[in-house]
Amino acid sequence: MEQLVEKGGDQQVRRLCWRAIAVSVAVAMVAAGLLPGLGTQSAWAQGEITLTATGLAASYLVRQLVDTADKTQTVINAAVEAAVSGLTPIEVTLSNGTGTDYSGVRIAPVNAGPHIQLWAKDTVGNWYDINAVGWGPTEGFTVSANYSATTDVYLIADAAETYPLTVKLVDASNPQNVIAQASANVIVRSPVPMAVTAQVPTFVVGQPAEFTVTTVANDDAGKLVRAYFTVPEGVLAEYYEVNDGKWYPLPNVYGPETGFPVADATSRFRAPSVSR
Repeated sequence: MEQLVEKGGDQQVRRLCWRAIAVSVAVAMVAAGLLPGLGTQSAWAQGEITLTATGLAASYLVRQLVDTADKTQTVINAAVEAAVSGLTPIEVTLSNGTGTDYSGVRIAPVNAGPHIQLWAKDTVGNWYDINAVGWGPTEGFTVSANYSATTDVYLIADAAETYPLTVKLVDASNPQNVIAQASANVIVRSPVPMAVTAQVPTFVVGQPAEFTVTTVANDDAGKLVRAYFTVPEGVLAEYYEVNDGKWYPLPNVYGPETGFPVADATSRFRAPSVSR
């Protein structure tokens, strides 16, 4: 029963608390008779309802959205599982510290546009896009006294831009009655590929010389790759193996068939070959 809101920051933990606004807005609505069944003014004043989000990223990479058009829930579930595999979720916690049950509330659809999805899985294994449909049954749910639960929310967006998000807890019978809300911006950017540079000297026939190749992983960090080299005929280039401190002939294809993970690294090579 929860929802996301976030702001770019260095893996910061952003606490989104409804506290004063939740109490003051709800008290005013109850006093005006706009929120029947949600308790009394004194009940709201006894504690607080809080929404917290942890694991927020400074930015998110552009990814393909899950196609939900004319799809069954079973097909959507499988597609979302594949889409969020390997992603780090935003952990959203909703807590009720008022000591009073509140019924008939839900998270309204975020409506942040067609290029972003906010996926959360319910207790029976179905995935829902909170951006499009909100969270919770249409008739609302009950936030029990002393309730606290955490839901993983996965963000996917297919366009690089800054998305203003406003999450609202509303009266399910009248969504115009906003009980509490929190807002933030989400930055989505295009991936930066790995960069490879080489420092190569001018070679002199018969004189071995070293050169280096530096890789900056950027957003390709961790991807499994293999390195392909074109070695001129008659030249036996070598690479330096840091694990044992020895030089080995450089093959045309370097790395196991399964690949090795891209990382920031500088590798040493030399050519022409010399005796070992």
